[in-house]
Amino acid sequence: PEAGMLRMVMGLGTRAVERTPGDYPRLIGLDRAQANLRTTLAERHKFSQRKVDVLDFGTKSLCTKSLEKILDLFPKWQKKMVLSRDTDAEDMLAERHIYRTIYFADCQGMVDNLEFIRMMRTLMKMLEKEYERPVDVEFAVTSPEEGIWRLNLLQCRPLQTAKSEQVHIPDGVDHEFLFDVRRTSMRRSKEEPIDYIVWVDPQKYYEYEYAKKPDVARLISRINQHFEDTDKKLMLLVPGRIGTSSPELGVPVVYAEISQFSAICEVAYGKAGYHPDLSYGSHMFQDMVEADVYYGAINDNSKTRLYRPELLTRYPEVLKDILPGESQELADIVKIHDVSRSGATLTLDAQEGRAVCRIRGEQQTAER
Repeated sequence: PEAGMLRMVMGLGTRAVERTPGDYPRLIGLDRAQANLRTTLAERHKFSQRKVDVLDFGTKSLCTKSLEKILDLFPKWQKKMVLSRDTDAEDMLAERHIYRTIYFADCQGMVDNLEFIRMMRTLMKMLEKEYERPVDVEFAVTSPEEGIWRLNLLQCRPLQTAKSEQVHIPDGVDHEFLFDVRRTSMRRSKEEPIDYIVWVDPQKYYEYEYAKKPDVARLISRINQHFEDTDKKLMLLVPGRIGTSSPELGVPVVYAEISQFSAICEVAYGKAGYHPDLSYGSHMFQDMVEADVYYGAINDNSKTRLYRPELLTRYPEVLKDILPGESQELADIVKIHDVSRSGATLTLDAQEGRAVCRIRGEQQTAER
């Protein structure tokens, strides 16, 4: 985390700061720039950028174009900066006597440019030193001719930071853990109580009528509004991406609709194809950083040591008590569990890169 990270896209930066359906920006950890979570060509192609935001000088408008439609506009040296070839897919097509070059946008040429990476590391450290805190920057790279590239620093904003606390995560209490995840967030060490956990049932959300899925986001907004004038601590567990504009990928809220939550987790659910994709560098992410909100992922891989959503059923479900007018079909999808008297806590250990939600269970459902 101390080294910083980049979130890069081809074209205008609008797709870097907003969540875009079906597209994946390139995330670069400046301590190990060439490390990539996607280990195969197929994975790198799948989790890449398919559309590009551009200025159309003919129509004098900002528009979105598919990558294939603008490839021929790029000189060879610019293609090398932002595009990679899927040679495996090309070979498969060649076996069927179809000969075609298949490109995908992943900014690999810039990742491999050691001068660029060194410069970004130096720039980030210099700005952090001058501002006396980490910074969020926006930048643009252009290449007017072969062998030449230029970087324009467009924006610099100091990030709100707080000192880490001393925390301790005990051993031998796995039965009290709702989740135990590692290496899915970049936050300071702290421990805070949790009063309510809002959980969106991934299977029922998946089965819910597509046109009605935004209703789930609006319900979360009403929950958020209900707690605006309270000091209650809320946690939100949602399937897939939070804040996406495509309801089939996750819950389409904006930050103002989840502003009262102290912790937000994107949860994987393979049966329905929901996969977390933490939006580091996006405007929503920066809003959460400013508000000191924990933002992490519960994946279905080795980063998640433990996730037991069934633990929540031990604690009162209070949606109809808080919002008595809500429809039953929405109440079947969104649950609010009252853990305020159960010693629930969220503990973040920055040194271990670990996040644990523990519910000690002093209160049982029957005691309500």
